[in-house]
Amino acid sequence: MRVQQRAQLEVVLERASQQVPVVVMPGVAPQRLSPMDFSHTERLIVEAQRAGEVFLRDLAVDGPGTYGDPYQRYAGTPVETPLTGTASAAGL
Repeated sequence: MRVQQRAQLEVVLERASQQVPVVVMPGVAPQRLSPMDFSHTERLIVEAQRAGEVFLRDLAVDGPGTYGDPYQRYAGTPVETPLTGTASAAGL
């Protein structure tokens, strides 16, 4: 399933980022949690908010392109290291 999702993401980002800026917000690093276990909710919200604040603080949008790391979710990139302020009409 992940391979199909990533392939679809690549196609959509390629098309959209050629015409408009596409800002991809970071999320929390992938984790193995039960969708029925809400005991991690507060921590996940705080982590996502922190990552988003850092990302937006450093973001500089300058025309069409992809800003951020659209593949973070698939690679498990730590949220502390988002790609910011870089544009690529062909995606990352």
